[in-house]
Amino acid sequence: MSTSEDTKRKMEMTNMSKQPWFDAAYKAALVFYEKDSQLDSKDRLELSKTYKRIASAQLYGGWIGFSVAFLPPFFWKLYKTNSIKGVNVPRNFIISLLVMIGSSNLSSNYAYKKKLNELNPTGVFHNGNPYGDDLAAETGQSTKSNSQRQWEMMQVLRDGGPTKWAAYFYLTFQNPERRLPDPKVKYNEIIENQGKMKPGGLLQNRDILGLYTGPDAEKKRREGITDVKQQNKGPKSSWDSIREENTPNDASSNGLESSWDKLRQQNLTQEKLQDEREFSNNESDQSAVLDHPSQTEFDLMLERERKGGNG
Repeated sequence: MSTSEDTKRKMEMTNMSKQPWFDAAYKAALVFYEKDSQLDSKDRLELSKTYKRIASAQLYGGWIGFSVAFLPPFFWKLYKTNSIKGVNVPRNFIISLLVMIGSSNLSSNYAYKKKLNELNPTGVFHNGNPYGDDLAAETGQSTKSNSQRQWEMMQVLRDGGPTKWAAYFYLTFQNPERRLPDPKVKYNEIIENQGKMKPGGLLQNRDILGLYTGPDAEKKRREGITDVKQQNKGPKSSWDSIREENTPNDASSNGLESSWDKLRQQNLTQEKLQDEREFSNNESDQSAVLDHPSQTEFDLMLERERKGGNG
């Protein structure tokens, strides 16, 4: 890309930053980052629970409104004619959807204002500046309580997107490093990179499942367990595995035996046992044959020999 094109792109980004919509979005991001930086882990967990309740109220309120608008025509028709035929279902469905949208917004707004009143029952937080903490900036210390920090954050976010904010605060409660970045830093990066946006989020995260950055990986690193050697070796083929199993590699000296050595050892043991059995059987037979006869038996044998010889 030539220098003129770079200058042109940079001028376009500068002009876009002067647009009213960009200026409003940038200021809102600065306010959110300021309030988000003041939260601690307890605040994040409580805000997550709060916006989860607001999301539940929005869900239940919407379906209650839909049921209240959709079902009565069927009940009225059934009461009048003992049948539900004749109800204009498409019109009834559209009206019920509109009522559902309105009731969900009213329910979430009610739950939102109820929580604000619980955090600020006396109204003392209204005297402060929700878009900055001048006293804390002057003294260098945060003078706000947990309730005030949560109240100010809810004043910034309002009741829109409760499911999204419940998930965000719970995620940052578990891992504070997942907070949204500083808008000033991102704005300077955009200007310096001349509008070339770098991929972020999941596209830039090389460990989406947390296999190398999760608590288990951290525990392995603390215990000194690494897989560097195995990664450097690379995958082994099946033939390499067979050769390693069947190659002695000074197995006698290391006390290791291959599968072939084990088979030979088993065969030798079986042959040795069989030889011992045969030898013991032969000895028993020979001992039976070579038993010394008594004197009476010897005399009888001589008498038979004489009689046989004479006959």
